[in-house]
Amino acid sequence: AKWAPGFGLSVADANQRYLRVAFNRSTSYFVISFNSLVNTRFDELIIGVVLPLSAVGIYGVSMRLIHMARNVSLQLNEVLIPRTSRLLSDPTRKHELRSMIISATRVSTGLMTGIALMFVAFGIPFLDLWIGPEVEETYGPLVILAVSLVIGMSQDMPAKAVYASAHHRTGATVTVCGVVL
Repeated sequence: AKWAPGFGLSVADANQRYLRVAFNRSTSYFVISFNSLVNTRFDELIIGVVLPLSAVGIYGVSMRLIHMARNVSLQLNEVLIPRTSRLLSDPTRKHELRSMIISATRVSTGLMTGIALMFVAFGIPFLDLWIGPEVEETYGPLVILAVSLVIGMSQDMPAKAVYASAHHRTGATVTVCGVVL
């Protein structure tokens, strides 16, 4: 209230029940976000500690390509979150929700499989054009990451359905299990 008097909020107005709900959701979102960070960046730290620093650069090139491909699928799945929420709110439409999640998962997995196959088939000539012939050792990590891309993105739409269902604690638990695995 002191910094934004027109907003009309004060500590005295805080309701314990709403604070608890906000804290629980915030904690779950924090865990999900932290686990996402660990899933996408922790490997570079491990490679940097275990292998020479040049290995991080080689891996980084492969990871850049994987992140670009991953973003395509993530954007497709993000579009469906409002529809997922709407279908979740109507218990009579559970069959439609299930069908949508299965279809979106198939499209996403098919798209990522196609991109992964392109990385495998054309990875060496592409890396040669993009970076030069001296970094062809990037191809091995690219193939491994392409396979993991397909596996990871096949799970994205079902995970988005969990988030849309407001079962954030379940989503946090699942992502913690994923990081542990």
